Amino acid sequence: MLCIIPKIETTRRGCVTTLKILQTRSYCLQMRIQFFRVLAVMFGSFLFLGGCAHKGQRQVCQELDWYEIGRQDGAMAASEKPQRVVKAQCESSDESLAEALYNNGYDAAITESCTAQAGFDLGHSGRALVSYCPPYLRVDFEAAYGRGVRLAQIEKQHIEVSGRLLKLESLLSDKSIEVVRRGLINGEKIQLSERKQSLESEMRSLRELLGSSKF
Repeated sequence: MLCIIPKIETTRRGCVTTLKILQTRSYCLQMRIQFFRVLAVMFGSFLFLGGCAHKGQRQVCQELDWYEIGRQDGAMAASEKPQRVVKAQCESSDESLAEALYNNGYDAAITESCTAQAGFDLGHSGRALVSYCPPYLRVDFEAAYGRGVRLAQIEKQHIEVSGRLLKLESLLSDKSIEVVRRGLINGEKIQLSERKQSLESEMRSLRELLGSSKF
């Protein structure tokens, strides 16, 4: 800190001049002390705030339920959401524990979403096959997915066949219809009835597999 010594008027008495010089030097010394005190307080404040921030980050890491966070991220894996980086929010020993909990939760959610039942439901809903399932679950999951897709196809065909049969029944109820045409309609009706029974039999088989979990 620069202290400017004010101009001192020289008097005839040397003692007065000496006194004013001493007073000026004392003033400068006090200003320097005050300046360094302010610096010390500011430096201490920065250290305190930095420590609080570190402590706050550590506290946030400890308070979070990392297992549940992992489960939520794992459940959203179908949207290609990347795994969270735990290190960005935790440090030192907290990082290892939080990361382990997070990974356990993530793996648990993946396991639940890669069951045969989940695969069947996914295929039956018409959604695309996912690729995030681990190898030891993928075979059963994909097999069940294929059966779900097949069931959806059969159900659609069954609706179409049933609708056509109703239309044929309506045509046959018309007494004015020609004999030849009536014969053709009856022939188509028999074929569609057999097709309907075959579809219903396959649907039952797939649903029985679903109920017994034999995928």
